[in-house]
Amino acid sequence: PGGRGPPVPGGPGFPSGRPRARWPPGCGGPRRWTRWSGRAMVRLLLVRHFPTAENHAGRFLGRRDLPALVPDGVAPLDLGRPPVVFTSPLARARTTAAALFPDVPARVDARLIERSFGAWEGCTRGQVAALQPDAVGEGGVLDLNRTPRGGESVEALCARVGAFLAEVAASEGSPAVAVAHAGVILAALALVRAPGAPVDWRRSVPYATPLTLEVPAGWRPPGAR
Repeated sequence: PGGRGPPVPGGPGFPSGRPRARWPPGCGGPRRWTRWSGRAMVRLLLVRHFPTAENHAGRFLGRRDLPALVPDGVAPLDLGRPPVVFTSPLARARTTAAALFPDVPARVDARLIERSFGAWEGCTRGQVAALQPDAVGEGGVLDLNRTPRGGESVEALCARVGAFLAEVAASEGSPAVAVAHAGVILAALALVRAPGAPVDWRRSVPYATPLTLEVPAGWRPPGAR
């Protein structure tokens, strides 16, 4: 959430030419009923927004509403049929959704908003370590499972992301896409792929790159009744 992240399509360090806006090989479409280990699965496409200047500077954004740096010549994603596109209410996500799916009106869902980092927002990791020393774990590494001062806990983040995923798992119809943020995407991956395990904040989430999440049909968040 506060790092520079990998190169983005059309940006520095990315191969020249227009990006191939196709579904990743072997994914079989964004959302399809399949059989895996005897269970029906719903496939959801997760897309992190294009970066902002603050992302490139290595600062925590959280709820700060800064514009995305969308490269020129970005090709729309072709999923074969019109998807249902959900987006965070923050401008960087809405702009990304419009660039990648220009012919599909995006549905704003507040549950996809980035985690609030409270007093950390606008700071680098080094500044956060000085601001809130108790958030520094072993080896001097910032522990993002700690609640930022004045910010949102991981438990609250996972609760709202889990509610969104449960609705997706209960629905049928058009392909589903969620344009969101690193924190939201990492929470979704943890909830479905490793229920009960901590969110893996060390994992890098690429900008404007499709990630497939297979959600079991009828899935509910861990502990839900």
